Amino acid sequence: MNNRKVLIIKTGSKIAGVEAAGDYDRWIMTRGGLTDDTVRVVEPMHEPLPDSDTLRAVIITGSAAMVTDDTPWVDECKRWLQQALTRPLPMLGICFGHQLLAAVLGGRVDYNPRGVEVGITNIDNLAAHSDDMLLGTLPAVFAAPMSHQQSVLDLPPGAQRLATTALDDCAAFVYQRRIWGLQFHPEFDAAITRHYIERNRALLERQGRDAALLLAACRDHPLQHRPLQRFVTAFCHPSATPGSV
Repeated sequence: MNNRKVLIIKTGSKIAGVEAAGDYDRWIMTRGGLTDDTVRVVEPMHEPLPDSDTLRAVIITGSAAMVTDDTPWVDECKRWLQQALTRPLPMLGICFGHQLLAAVLGGRVDYNPRGVEVGITNIDNLAAHSDDMLLGTLPAVFAAPMSHQQSVLDLPPGAQRLATTALDDCAAFVYQRRIWGLQFHPEFDAAITRHYIERNRALLERQGRDAALLLAACRDHPLQHRPLQRFVTAFCHPSATPGSV
């Protein structure tokens, strides 16, 4: 059991211009406190996903791709996840990964009718002071980076909504107390987020939103990495005991 790896399914790469070293996978490892010897990174558009029996936990990254894309590698990820979900394997999906897990579990994902959501965003934490392992200890409102066009429009059957925002009715969910989706990016920092605001400037302007104001409000908050850190602490270290955090 102790030699099992944490699989990071790297479903995309950072946008051009981001100066932060590394990419989605490395940011997840750095913010979460994961080390190279405990992690396996697989890019499903280039290589097959491993046998789920060899894994300790799964983290799925963000992506510029859309879950609704008719793309062979996205379809292959869905098939792999359907098989992996038959095992008691902890999973965390971030942004695209959040939406991908929701779709595989029977939820509905599509373009958010309220438009693009990007920048440091106030998250209304419905799980505040509950026993949820990732969000339960966070305050009723906390701030975290966002950058997405699609959303989970209908929750999967049996899933619990954990958080919302002004533009998204499903900013986080949990399924069977071992599978989490986070629409926000706990691996981003303010510098990374600014590039995603700039990338979406034209879309924001069409929505009547001021990119300059979003950039001015873009700063790091002390709790934005905690959900990722709590998932890693609970499920990703060889000595971790699920439920101990």
